[in-house]
Amino acid sequence: MRKFSTAISIVAVLLWCTCIISQLYAQQANPNYKFVQFQVEQLKSLEDARSIDASLRSQTGVLTSRTDHRSKILLCIFDADTNISESTFVNWLNNLGFQIDCYREGIHGVDKILAREDFVCN
Repeated sequence: MRKFSTAISIVAVLLWCTCIISQLYAQQANPNYKFVQFQVEQLKSLEDARSIDASLRSQTGVLTSRTDHRSKILLCIFDADTNISESTFVNWLNNLGFQIDCYREGIHGVDKILAREDFVCN
């Protein structure tokens, strides 16, 4: 009986690991999503960054938004099937009193999202 219990435990752990690995892979390589990175001009505080993120996350098609108030770099992941473009982000940020610079866009899981140390805005 103990061997049977051990075998079931091993199978359960293997199934759990398989599920976790497949979820991680699905999140990393999903061409149904795009991302953008850009620098937010006039960003002065953590409160500004939180306000921008809250506004962008409320937009249809946006999955997540993260703005680093120290580097002023924004990362946003959104549904590739939407009409979201650079001009959309320009309008959204202008409505909040900010401008953008050094806009870059890519396919999530295919193109590289740059770390803030690698993001160069001239």
